[in-house]
Amino acid sequence: MDEIDNLRFQYLLSDIVWFSQHIWDRQQRGLFPKGEWERGTEIFTDMLTSRRGAAWWDHNKSGFPPAFRADVDKVIDSKRHKVA
Repeated sequence: MDEIDNLRFQYLLSDIVWFSQHIWDRQQRGLFPKGEWERGTEIFTDMLTSRRGAAWWDHNKSGFPPAFRADVDKVIDSKRHKVA
């Protein structure tokens, strides 16, 4: 990836993860049914397990709520264990 494509990828990840965080938050508050957030984790966590995505997540996850970070990390860990 050139510098421009890398920047686009970083912004794409940012948008997708923030969108996911909003769904996660609404589920926590009871506004979305249980399991709604989990159904949408496949695509963005696949991105976060890639080399560039993992680097982005490690660098940016501190900007997200701690409980959300923990849930995302659990999904990422479960994906890594499935591959191993």
